[in-house]
Amino acid sequence: MKDANGNYNFEGFTSLEAYCADQQRQYPNNKWLAWYHESGVTTIEQKIKWDIYGMISDASKEMYGSRMRFDWTDWSVEELYAEYNSYVRMAGNDAEYEAECLAANIKAMIEAGAQSEEQAKAWLDQDSEYDWEAEEANLWNEQLQALEDEYLYQLEEAA
Repeated sequence: MKDANGNYNFEGFTSLEAYCADQQRQYPNNKWLAWYHESGVTTIEQKIKWDIYGMISDASKEMYGSRMRFDWTDWSVEELYAEYNSYVRMAGNDAEYEAECLAANIKAMIEAGAQSEEQAKAWLDQDSEYDWEAEEANLWNEQLQALEDEYLYQLEEAA
């Protein structure tokens, strides 16, 4: 992110004004510099930080369903990038974990009698469509029926 002189560099630009002028040439209808200034971004370093903050916000939304909010201006570019990389690693670990779980479940289905990996996957898909709430309600109803039957039996014996 820093060039040989130690200046922050974004796509060859070391100043926000030069970057915005280039973007203005490519996209004449956008007001790049005004938009950045309205957002509190006045240097190329802040632009880099703003972009990484946006990437962190998107990654946290993807992983947790809500965007992480914090004062990105207090963080260095390197700290923000390290934070973003932690989200990337967590997402990768989640994907690896899910793949390991799927492989273990397929193996279990084959051990339970599935003739192929495709059949094991079909069994797993079928299981995910199973209505657990209905099963729980049926179990509850069976238990209530058993209690009623026992009560009626006791009433008949007492009579």
